[in-house]
Parts: sequence; C-alpha cells; structure tokens
Amino acid sequence: MDGPYSDVELYCILQGENLEAVCEWTTGPWKGLINIYSKDVMVRDAAIVDETWPLVQSGYVYIKSLYDPGGIFPRLREIALESRPNEFKKFVRNLIVGELYETIGKIRNAHVSGSHVSLPMLAMELAKSGASLIGLANQHLYTAFSTHLEEAMQIANRPDGYDGLCKMVISGKLDNPNDILKEANCFWSRIESWAAENDIQIYDTLKNLLNEQQEG
Repeated sequence: MDGPYSDVELYCILQGENLEAVCEWTTGPWKGLINIYSKDVMVRDAAIVDETWPLVQSGYVYIKSLYDPGGIFPRLREIALESRPNEFKKFVRNLIVGELYETIGKIRNAHVSGSHVSLPMLAMELAKSGASLIGLANQHLYTAFSTHLEEAMQIANRPDGYDGLCKMVISGKLDNPNDILKEANCFWSRIESWAAENDIQIYDTLKNLLNEQQEG
C-alpha cells in the first residue's frame, strides 16, 4: 500500500518491562515514526478489543519483520486475531448504541434545525463507524484506513443499508441534506434487523445494566 509520499513506520522492541515511547520526526523530504515498546507492552496492546479494533489492530497483523530472532511478531499476530466472540459482540453493541445511535441523532437534529453545515462531516463519521461495526462483527481487520470503506462493502455480513451511505461518502456527493438524511435513516433501520439476526441486543433498561455492573 506504500506510495511515494508514505511515511516510514517501525516497531522497535526492547528488553525490559513497561517500556513505551513514540518518536516521530521529519527531515523535510520524508517523515519517520518509531514505536518503541517492551515485549510485555506489545502483548498487552495486541490483545485489546474495542470499537477501534478493525482499524487499529491491523498494525499487529500486517507487520513485515526486519529482524525478529525471538519470533515475537508472529505471536503478536496470533494474539490480535484470537477468536473472542462474546467480547467482540459486546463492543458491537457498544458501537451501535454509543456511536451510531448518537450520530444518527445528530444528523436528524441538524436536518430539523436547518443547520446543514455539519451534515457532510456527520455522514462521513457514520460511514466510518459503520465500517468499524462490520469489521468487529466479522472479526475483520482492514488493510488500510484509505481503503476501509471499500473493504467494508465487500464483507457479506453487513447491514443492507450501509452501501448506499458508503457510496455517497466515497463519491463526495454530500451537498444534498435530504439525501444524507435518507441514507442515514435507511442504514439505521437495517441495523436493527441486522443486529437481531446476529443475536445482538440493542435495547435494554438502565436497571438491567446496573445489575450487570454489580454482578461484574
């Protein structure tokens, strides 16, 4: 995926524990980034599952090893891709209720109030969150941020209404407020049925959630 204007990104794993630093610089013609970690920090971070997993954790999977005598990078890849269906399902629900529902509400509010300047940005945010939703539900890591919307539309298990929204964002045709509202509402209406098909409970009561917190 590298092009003539890509930066150079490296991992440097040091002996020791709890070591973590990032060094980023530019010489003018090019930019470099070195992530400096001890092995325990890398193992900890590779195991993280949250709403950003489909985009962030790809850094532990698509690594090209320059020097790895201890075989650390293959192990990190295994950890990042480990199957944890219940954990992934929890964050799919969190993404729907937290990010998607909130963004849909902002789009509807902007349309009702006539303040349309934020709608293109909100449509892009909704498409990005939708891609994260699809990636999480299918435990799929995207190869690059620049292609993740197109990749999301190639995954079979996705809400039916996603493609219309995604194609509109990719095309850059975001000047019609009514079209944005239409595609956003269509996407949301299909999310509900898609969640039911994937055994993901969206609706709950505060009492149940508080009881779960206490039991946990």
